[in-house]
Amino acid sequence: MAMSKNFTITERVRAQFRFDAYNLFNHPVLALPNSCVDCGGQSGQITNIEADSAPGAPIGMRQLQFGVRVTF
Repeated sequence: MAMSKNFTITERVRAQFRFDAYNLFNHPVLALPNSCVDCGGQSGQITNIEADSAPGAPIGMRQLQFGVRVTF
């Protein structure tokens, strides 16, 4: 989800405030189930969540991002 607001500072200078939300409702993105045959009853259980693709990002958590863009 993204929201933005444009502002005119002068005739040639404009600014944009931007808000981005990833996984806004914080739903878990479940990983694939275990496919281990000799796991002692844990075969087929989902024991992890998917990792986000961004390096250093929290795993499967809600992420909020703010930004300002100035064009002239």
